This record gives sequence, structure tokens and C-alpha cells, in this order.
Amino acid sequence: MFRKKGHLDALIKKKEKEVLVMYQLIMKDILTQRKVAFIAPFFLLFYFLTVGKDVTTLVSVQFSLGIGFIAYFIMMYSNFNTNEGDTTQNQLLLSMPVSRRSVINAKYLMIAVWWLCSFMISFVLITVLNLVQKNGGFGWLSAQAIVGSLCVTYLLSAFFYPFLYKFGYRVASFLGVAIFFAIPASLGAVMRSNLPIDHFQFVASHPMFSLIVITFVIVTASYVVSHSIFQKKEI
Repeated sequence: MFRKKGHLDALIKKKEKEVLVMYQLIMKDILTQRKVAFIAPFFLLFYFLTVGKDVTTLVSVQFSLGIGFIAYFIMMYSNFNTNEGDTTQNQLLLSMPVSRRSVINAKYLMIAVWWLCSFMISFVLITVLNLVQKNGGFGWLSAQAIVGSLCVTYLLSAFFYPFLYKFGYRVASFLGVAIFFAIPASLGAVMRSNLPIDHFQFVASHPMFSLIVITFVIVTASYVVSHSIFQKKEI
């Protein structure tokens, strides 16, 4: 009985330590983030004013892509560094009681934090615009737009991190931007193609569910690859 209680106490202390380490890593990323990165969501203001209050499916998709890309930019900017500086930072992190897995876990958790920053600033902008509108307001913050923007953020980041740890910031950031522009082009190409609609009937009928499943699969694969690369990386 006492042995089981001691084992349980040790397990609880280990979990508390892991939570504390994760909190410290998250705070490190937040405090070292360049403040200019938080200006990025204000570029969506021009989009809001241009589109106006006419809410369509296309507008909602574009809105999700906009929030997702801004969140990706903030995430990417938090990793901005020279290769030498990045190596020094990793050496400093691993000199502390921090495991490599915790570093990767914190990075993938921070994707949601940066998305939340982008979303909240966009929410504030839309709220302000609604207050100054006399006839109606902007109603784009639907559940589909929220989930879609989060998925877009994670999809872009999922391609970024494996290349960051393998080839460095320049290659990873270039690839992430290229993929962002490739996604709408690819969707357009598929819609204009003569492929049988039966192949995409489920996706068309359940777009959000399909997007969530695809995001989960790609992000999981990205996490495994990033962790594998970082574990083998000489620092």
C-alpha cells in the first residue's frame, strides 16, 4: 500500500514538473517574441473594409485563410534567427532540465497560442468595425471560420517545423509561404479538373470534418518527424 502511494506521489510530481517545464517554455516564446509581429493582424483591416458586410462561403474561406496565415506569420517570426543563434538557443535550453520532447511539445502547443493571438486581435477589429457600422455589422466569426483558421494555421506550421529543424529557418519559411499560395491554386485546379465528382463527394458533403481529419493526420506526422529530427540533431 505504501509502495503504491509512493509510486503515485512520484508520478504526480513528475507530471507537475512536466507541466511547469511546458509553462516555462511557453512563457519563453511569448516573452522573446518580437512585438512587431503582433501588428500583422491589423493588415486584415484592409480586407475587412474592402469586402464589407457581404458574407458568402468564399468570404468565410478567405477570412479563415487570412487569420491562419497571420497566425502562421506570428509563429514563424517567433522562430526567426540565424542558424548560429538558433544552435546557441537550443544549447541553452538543453543545458537546463528540459527534455528534447518537451521542446517539441511546446513548439506545437504554441501554434495554438499564436493562432489565438491572431484570432483575438481580429475579433477586436471586427467588434470595433461593428460599433461604427450603422446598418448591420460583420458576422464572419462563425464556428466554421474559427475551426478553419485553426486548421490552416496548424497545416502551414506542420510543414514549417520539420524543415526548420532539418534545414534551418530560411528554407522552412520559404517553403511555408510557398505552400500557403499553393493551397488555393491546388483547390482551384481540382475544381476546374474533369475528375469524377464521386471521388470528392464525401469531402464536399463534410468539408469541416474532412479538414479536421486531414489536419490531424498531417500534424501528427509532422510532430513525429520533427521529434525524430530534433532527437538526432547534434547540438
